[in-house]
Amino acid sequence: MNALSPEIITGVVLCGGQSRRFGSDKSEAKIDGVSLIERSISILDPLVSETFISSGSPRRHYPFDLRHVEDSFPDAGPLAGILSALDACPSAFMLVLAVDLPFITSSSLQKLVDQQDKLPDTVVVAGSSTRKQPQPLCGIWPRSSRHPLRAYLEAGRRSVFGFLEDQRVVAIEVPDKELRNVNRRRDLDGDI
Repeated sequence: MNALSPEIITGVVLCGGQSRRFGSDKSEAKIDGVSLIERSISILDPLVSETFISSGSPRRHYPFDLRHVEDSFPDAGPLAGILSALDACPSAFMLVLAVDLPFITSSSLQKLVDQQDKLPDTVVVAGSSTRKQPQPLCGIWPRSSRHPLRAYLEAGRRSVFGFLEDQRVVAIEVPDKELRNVNRRRDLDGDI
């Protein structure tokens, strides 16, 4: 089986969080002069046909000529951003990347895409041998997952891991350092 082609994958950068611990919109923070949102877009770019920005609710405006999607379930966390992106997605698959995961590489995301091709009804996420849980905000989600996701959110549930308990999920190992999350300014320091 051949790997999924970019024509059937849409990317989404999740940047709708409130950045409370960071103190300002972390998508605008920079590493080596490049904002986290620009990094995320460039990481997704070689793997997808189009990239969306999920900017939460109310919608934030970013200076990119990309489609913005607003959460259809306000204040419902990252699952709301994923659902809104899946609803707008013209492709069979959505490659999801949280803006606060700027150290992931396109080659690691390619590993997820390669596995998705073998497991089309499965959410394929990044994981590592040193972490207890995988990183579901770095993964490829089939568009078909939007129906159970909508029902889950309509029931008032918000936990990403809670939703994934009832889904087919496979974690693909990527280097641990690539899953380093940026929650505070000090998280921007260190080796990339």
